[in-house]
Amino acid sequence: MARPPASSRFGLRGSIAFRLAVGYGLLLAASMATLSAIVYFGTVGVFEHSIDNKIMAVETHLADAWVRDGRAGLVREIDAQLHDLIDTDTEVVGLVDMKGRLLAGNLGRWSGELPAAGELAFGQMERSGTPVSVRVIATRLDDGSRLVVGRDLIELDAIRSVVERALLVSGAVSILLAFFGAQIFRSRLEARIGRIRRTTARIAAGELSSRIVVMGNDEFARLADDINRMLDRIEALMEGVRHVSNSIAHDLRTPLSRVRSRLDRAL
Repeated sequence: MARPPASSRFGLRGSIAFRLAVGYGLLLAASMATLSAIVYFGTVGVFEHSIDNKIMAVETHLADAWVRDGRAGLVREIDAQLHDLIDTDTEVVGLVDMKGRLLAGNLGRWSGELPAAGELAFGQMERSGTPVSVRVIATRLDDGSRLVVGRDLIELDAIRSVVERALLVSGAVSILLAFFGAQIFRSRLEARIGRIRRTTARIAAGELSSRIVVMGNDEFARLADDINRMLDRIEALMEGVRHVSNSIAHDLRTPLSRVRSRLDRAL
């Protein structure tokens, strides 16, 4: 029973070209994912760090006003902070009494409990009737009231959205490039291997003079050159065997003719 050809006995899983192409695609995808993560966390992380620094600077300034001038001085500083035309649209500042009532500032209606004292936290609050994301820190003062300082995260959300969309588009493009690149890589690899297989098939069919075409100076070219040298040696050895066989046949022809003549005479 004849064996089926190698192409039918081995599927994609048995193809080294397919495995190399998949490995190439996965490596490219992992590289792009790592680069995207670095860009995302670098961009958004730097912006978040900048927001935290601004919050802490305002909180320190207002806390000093409390220590220096008490509640009256703190209220004046809160009012000045909100009307200095610097980040006015994103600043969140409020003085809240022990019962949670707003005494000064623009702190909107807070969703849930305020964060623990001295802890920077994300939260939700209403500004002009619209829920917004904020990052705040609450500081408990000596009289039991709390100073809340924070930032509206609308700019951070916008930057995060832009970065996420850009990374999503670049990720989709990278996947397409990885797929087509893997296909090109696989087709070129299979073409190089296919030339070697076709040549070896002709040699197996009896065309001992066939040789692999050497192209370039890469690993496949060196392999083809090694195979061609091996075939040259095999052809030389076969020619030697053929010459010896002809010599033996020639040497046996004369005595065999004599034996045949004697047998004919004897008959």
